[in-house]
Amino acid sequence: MKHLLPTLLVMLAVCLHTVEAQDEITIHVDGQPLAELITAEQQKSLQTLNITGELAEEDYAFLREGNLPQLRELNLRKANIHTIPKKAFYNYGEDSFPYKECQITLPEELLFIGDSAFYEAQVNLILTGKFPQKGI
Repeated sequence: MKHLLPTLLVMLAVCLHTVEAQDEITIHVDGQPLAELITAEQQKSLQTLNITGELAEEDYAFLREGNLPQLRELNLRKANIHTIPKKAFYNYGEDSFPYKECQITLPEELLFIGDSAFYEAQVNLILTGKFPQKGI
């Protein structure tokens, strides 16, 4: 009986650790939609998302539509993105998130930012490469 309690406590700790929400992940996106790479559980609790690879238009829509309500940081530093499309983050964070502002680290290889890409967005941008041209 003395050994049963410590064993149960260890088992409980392991179970709790297993179901603990993951607050930061790194995902390589190339061809597969971002929505398929992030589980429903991760979508609810994710605070930091690091992306490598190349985002498609549907990935920007997934981000813009508030599918990651706890997101505080979107790191695109290592993403293979030369152009952020127009309206990519349009109205991003406005009413979709409890944290009204999100930090977006721009890709190192970024050359162009499309018209209204961050219009009305509640974001703090971090520039990691050369200053991109805007208005394409």
